[in-house]
Amino acid sequence: MSSFIRFAGAVALVLSLGLIVSAIPIAHIHLKPATGTDVVSRLFIKLCVEGQLEAKLKALLLCANIDDLKIKIAVVIALLKGCADDLIKLGAGVVVDADAKVSLVACIASIITLCVQVFATISLKFGLAICAELDDCLRVLVATLGVCVEGIPILIAKALASATVGVMTQIQLKACLSVLGFARLANAKGKAKEIKKIKDEEIDDRMLLDETSVEPGVKTMINMKSELEPKTESEYAQSEDEEPEYRVPPPKRPRISIKPAKGQAPRKQVRGKQGGLAGLVNMPIDIFTEIATHLLPIDIISLSRANKLFRSLLMGRSSSHIWHGAMRNIRGLPPCPEDLSEPHFLSLLFSKNCTMCGQPVRCRMDEILRVRLCTQCRQDQLVPLTSLIIEIRCLVHHSSKIVPSKRRWGPDTDYALKTEAREIEQKYLELKDSQDPLTLATWELDRKTAIGKRLREAIVIQDFLDTVDSDREQELRELKNARRRDIENRLVELGWDKKDMQFTYYFPARKDCPIWANIRPKLIPILQANREARLQKEKSERQSARKARLANLLSEIKKSQAPVLDIDVRAPTDPRESSSNPEEPSNVSPGAGPSNGVAEAQPLNNATDISINASQSTPASGSVVPVVRPIFHTTLLGIFPDIMDALEWPMVKALFENDTSVSVMEQNFVACRSEIDAAIAGWKSSTHDRMAEMLRQDQDIEGELLTPRLIVQKEDSDPFANLSDDLKLLLRADSLFTSTSQNISSRKELTSYDMAVTRFGYRLAFKDGIMARPYKPPVELSRIRVCSEARQVAQVLLVHMGLENVSITELKSIGRGFACGRCHDSRMKTWEELVSHFVEAKEIAARVQGHAGKLEVLKITHKDVHDPAMFPDRPLVKYTPSQIGNPIRTCTICSNDPITQDVRGPEENILKHLRDVHEITDPKLGTHYSNSNLPYPYAFDPTWHFDFDLDAGLFFTPFGDSDSESMDPFWDGDFW
Repeated sequence: MSSFIRFAGAVALVLSLGLIVSAIPIAHIHLKPATGTDVVSRLFIKLCVEGQLEAKLKALLLCANIDDLKIKIAVVIALLKGCADDLIKLGAGVVVDADAKVSLVACIASIITLCVQVFATISLKFGLAICAELDDCLRVLVATLGVCVEGIPILIAKALASATVGVMTQIQLKACLSVLGFARLANAKGKAKEIKKIKDEEIDDRMLLDETSVEPGVKTMINMKSELEPKTESEYAQSEDEEPEYRVPPPKRPRISIKPAKGQAPRKQVRGKQGGLAGLVNMPIDIFTEIATHLLPIDIISLSRANKLFRSLLMGRSSSHIWHGAMRNIRGLPPCPEDLSEPHFLSLLFSKNCTMCGQPVRCRMDEILRVRLCTQCRQDQLVPLTSLIIEIRCLVHHSSKIVPSKRRWGPDTDYALKTEAREIEQKYLELKDSQDPLTLATWELDRKTAIGKRLREAIVIQDFLDTVDSDREQELRELKNARRRDIENRLVELGWDKKDMQFTYYFPARKDCPIWANIRPKLIPILQANREARLQKEKSERQSARKARLANLLSEIKKSQAPVLDIDVRAPTDPRESSSNPEEPSNVSPGAGPSNGVAEAQPLNNATDISINASQSTPASGSVVPVVRPIFHTTLLGIFPDIMDALEWPMVKALFENDTSVSVMEQNFVACRSEIDAAIAGWKSSTHDRMAEMLRQDQDIEGELLTPRLIVQKEDSDPFANLSDDLKLLLRADSLFTSTSQNISSRKELTSYDMAVTRFGYRLAFKDGIMARPYKPPVELSRIRVCSEARQVAQVLLVHMGLENVSITELKSIGRGFACGRCHDSRMKTWEELVSHFVEAKEIAARVQGHAGKLEVLKITHKDVHDPAMFPDRPLVKYTPSQIGNPIRTCTICSNDPITQDVRGPEENILKHLRDVHEITDPKLGTHYSNSNLPYPYAFDPTWHFDFDLDAGLFFTPFGDSDSESMDPFWDGDFW
């Protein structure tokens, strides 16, 4: 309690000091330079004018932190010490005329006055200890001046204003007060009963006690001190020519005890310094009231709980204006409810004590019940609303927030104060037993009105408390941010980078606080680890940036290279259609078939191929309908190395591994461009040779490798003349490749050589197991194989189409322009899909023939309609889609064992399938075929007709092939 009392007294004294300081504006205080011509006056003119003492003193008020303040105080101390040293050199007995002495006294008084006001202001912010060294410097200066000019300290003491001397006592300028003759005032604490003790005390000034350590002239200070002794019994009594501010009423006459002395009673042991609250206790009531109006409500509450004196002073009705003044200091504070007093209301809002038992509690008040309860008091003072009779539940103040809910969801239980609930219940039963319904109804209406008013006031109080909590959280955030900045600045001063400061900050600590000394050795290992991680991360980021730029540079090289083929291709036609029309115009090319080796060239602006379709002739007129065959322009870029292939080359690997910036790496890339171009050409040639060797080992091709069948040529030029034999072999339409890995589906994925390198040549690998980040190794041709069965089927199809030795580029340029001419599947397909369809049909036929005995027992016929010898009059390939609009049906025979094939399609095609494959001339719905179980019962089957022609390059494009400057995030970083 004593420590709390000292705290409250110190707060009040500091606030009173603030009022005194604010009453004297420092901006209006100016130094008065000396006007004499003697050496002493010239020294003070030098101090005030040349040394700019006034500006340097007022600059102390602008300091924002203790470090800047100490630096500027050191400058002022140096000026004062320099002047004191010059006075010591002059020695004692300097003669100064009367006018010069008057101006000198005015100069010193103005210096002391300005210093006192500045010290009082900065001590409010940085404490009283900051003024100790300046106090000593002023004492030395005045004492030294008293040695030089005899009697001048007395004149300075008389020239000082009483308010200035009063402030000097409050900011503890004891040394300066002592040398000016106010030694007893410096040691006094405002207690009249200590005056006699003070008179008996010796002066504690070292310069006055140690007579052997000073010059003889300094000893006159003792005489000067004796002249300034008070002439009354009071410590503060002064002579008539002095100002009367320090006069106090004489003490009462001590009571004369008639009892014999029994010995002095032992002094009560009290912690801390005694007499700390004397100034506050003896303060006039109007000054105390003015000070209290500048305090916060929690300060007034704490002060009222300090002792009986303050409680009696602050808890009376006459002190309501003090509480109202304190309430005005809180922004947004709601008005005090009518049924509460100001101290009670403010205590509920701001104190942290239980309303019932007074124990410390951290929860906020309940706005409806207007109490703050601890855990034990909740159990003793609250009652659940459900335990009350139904009639009074709406008449009692109740809240659902005062007890923390144990439920995750659902309504919370309402509670009411037990004493209030008993009173309301008792009152209700009394009015009910009185048989006076009107009085009972009036009472219930009043209760409901009071509850409604309480709820409205609770909403206002709740909003205010939410604002207070929000402001407190913001204050804590600012403290954390300030701590963060403080720690960062200290670590920066130690040479650390802010990028390495990856740790949290939770507690504000001053720079000279021992917490910093405690956490500093713990932060150093963290900073070292963060620095190593940051440097490694920056190195990895630079490496990733170099790799991304290398990929973009390779992509630019790829775009700048000329394509392998740049041709115009005419869509093929059925040779039977052309041969059945002898009157075909001479300017129409047969389109497909041998056609004497090459096709004639046509200009692109009118590049259409018009052939006569005999099947579309009108029977009535015998005329024919021309079929327009468009011309497609296509280019073949060929294969190109991926960035991972390029990193295997020494020059590119060196560009990637050297830890340089992207710009430096790009300059080095340009310097070795010729070597990179040679490496690209060598990689292409090596890949062509290895893949062509695969084809030769499977089946060697003799004779001419490529023949332009569908190409619109200009001036009989051969577009394949400049290609190597390996590339010609790879560009054949029957040079089909597939993957060596097991495919999820049974259908083989057939591709040309360039798509095989892109799709199957690259894979994802893991460095440290399956859970590690994957990366992309260079191309692996061992993942690619020649599909022998597809080559045989493709050669048969090309012979029947009349397109022997045609290039796959010509057929791929047509897109989905082929359809099977033998089975129920009339969907349009690409060349690879068409070959895959015939390969799958061949495998199904072989599997079914393995169960010939079972088919014979079941009396099921199954013909291989894809066999060229089965229906020689029918084409294997068609170039136009079938006109379908029939409902989707499913072949029941093929769905069962031993065929187990899903055969579905338009009803017309399924009927044709039953006649051709199973030799059923009269198919029956429900017996031989059935409705499809698809959600699309008619021909709008997405799996049947609406095929998505997705470009494989969207998923298997070599790295760096995109037009974007940024890298694909899928392959970024360690994913390579």
